[in-house]
Amino acid sequence: MKKTILLVISVLFLGLGGFAQDKAREDSILAANPNRLFGYNDVIRPDEFEAPSKAPKGYEPFYIAHYGRHGSRFAWSKKTYTLVDEVLKDAKDQDNLTDFGLTLQAAYEPFAALCFPQTGDLTRKGWNQHNAIAKHMYKSYPRLFKKNPSVFAASSNSHRAMMSMQSFCLGLKECDPKLDLYAQMSSIYFDDCIPESGSNPNKLGPQDRIPRIHAGEIDEYTDNLVDTDAILKRIFKDIDKLGDKKGDFLYELYLAYIGQNSLDFKANLPELITYDELLGLYKSDCVYFYHETRHGLEYANIIKRLIVSADEALASDRPSVNLRFGHDYVLDQYLSLAGVNNFGKEIPSIDYAYVYYPVREIPMGCNVQFVFYKSKKSPDVLVKVVLNGKEGTLPVEPVSGHYYKWSDYKAWLTSTVLDKLK
Repeated sequence: MKKTILLVISVLFLGLGGFAQDKAREDSILAANPNRLFGYNDVIRPDEFEAPSKAPKGYEPFYIAHYGRHGSRFAWSKKTYTLVDEVLKDAKDQDNLTDFGLTLQAAYEPFAALCFPQTGDLTRKGWNQHNAIAKHMYKSYPRLFKKNPSVFAASSNSHRAMMSMQSFCLGLKECDPKLDLYAQMSSIYFDDCIPESGSNPNKLGPQDRIPRIHAGEIDEYTDNLVDTDAILKRIFKDIDKLGDKKGDFLYELYLAYIGQNSLDFKANLPELITYDELLGLYKSDCVYFYHETRHGLEYANIIKRLIVSADEALASDRPSVNLRFGHDYVLDQYLSLAGVNNFGKEIPSIDYAYVYYPVREIPMGCNVQFVFYKSKKSPDVLVKVVLNGKEGTLPVEPVSGHYYKWSDYKAWLTSTVLDKLK
């Protein structure tokens, strides 16, 4: 009996040790580059992409299923510009701005005027990001692209997604002008792009929620992450005069600040948020990412299309590439349902949400690629996943390195996602 208890305790400590290592690693990544704390508003870094590892002997890439978030953009909501500008102007008229607040207001007014007409639009940086991602894909899989693959792209009905798709397709064409490529925006492809959209003719009905055992702890946890009043007091003499606009103002101002790196010009907004405050706000975003994945099954058509499209492509004699373009919230659910890296796992405690649901992994231009490999000597198809230019893990036993049997992974997707649909 004592041996059994000791064994259980040893296993528990080993598990906790693993969690601690994961947390220490995440902390070091964030500390090394504070820009990663911009999370969803961080930008993709094509210069950090890696060359593909060597596939098992006899295997060559045959099919790529890609999903990309649009590239860098202006703020998606006009409120980021209008509400913040109006509140600062009103406070100035009421003599309710500190010296810092006056500096902020003077900088924000022309900033908002410049950005407002371009709300939601792709920036030149966003365009360049997808062009670079496309060229890296072409360079990474030359054997596939030299075999005259069929390339088909589709996007959501968002202008920034369509423009990102256009840039990506142009990047491939610059690599090979003769490439057989076609792009389209139509609701018949929304299963792959924005599956939960009301415009999707195949939209799923209500589904059971995926349990998230720490959901009840979220409000208390996030309330203690950041002293938001301290930030507001740097701007306003009396923050109570903001009334019920206090929360919306700070949120929209936060979005403006963390979105500055996506712009093609220097915003010149004065420094406002400390590193520790930014870390707290980032952790809050990760907690809500974890919480929102409870709705994952409503996005399950994207998994269904991954399976069906892959099987159709693999049954062909001609290699192909399937490109889809959409949004961060779709990638949240997609990566979690697909079990990429640690996404989708239950967390050991609420403070580990930023470790297993890191929104730094879903920046502007985020892209996930499932690359399928065939062999003339084996009936087994292999698959690997590449997230933001780096090979990742899947929730089944690998054949070698980052390569997995498609049959194993498809069975896992079927049992954990498709079999749970109503």
